[in-house]
Amino acid sequence: MCTRAVATVFREQRSGVIVNTGSESGLGNMGQANYSAAKEGIVGFTRTVARDLGRYGCRCNVIRPRAATRLTLSDQLREAVERARNAGEQAPDIGEIEKLTPEAVAAFVTWLCTDTAANVNGEDFVVSAGQISRMTQPRPAETLFSSEGWTLDRLDAGLPQTITRGLANAFVPREKTA
Repeated sequence: MCTRAVATVFREQRSGVIVNTGSESGLGNMGQANYSAAKEGIVGFTRTVARDLGRYGCRCNVIRPRAATRLTLSDQLREAVERARNAGEQAPDIGEIEKLTPEAVAAFVTWLCTDTAANVNGEDFVVSAGQISRMTQPRPAETLFSSEGWTLDRLDAGLPQTITRGLANAFVPREKTA
């Protein structure tokens, strides 16, 4: 709704900046499937708005802030971290999260709105007190072509040697433990 409201004005004045808020949860985070899906949708929305309004001199970027808030330090997160540690899995350090301040993120958001960042459009950033990371844009990693279309036999013959080569580090479901 906010983007729709300002898009007409931005197009007419041929300038404007939108900074959306995504989340690293969109990259995959245990126990937050609905939140992850919503936040990653914002990333795709940002890319599209950047293309649509970019031709009018407007910019749209997305940040994935790392900051200590009620959401990041929720009881559910603390419980999930404890469960992960008890299961021998890697988990974030809550003490380190508590050190991150929203003010450090705000400085970068402000910079994105300045003329210095005039050619930053359609980008995705992870931002915290001591780090700014520009995320890569999705690109095909492997592509297979078939002029005859795909059958299970063709997929069985072609996929293991090509597409699945890059899946060595993919998430593998684990069996439940008692």
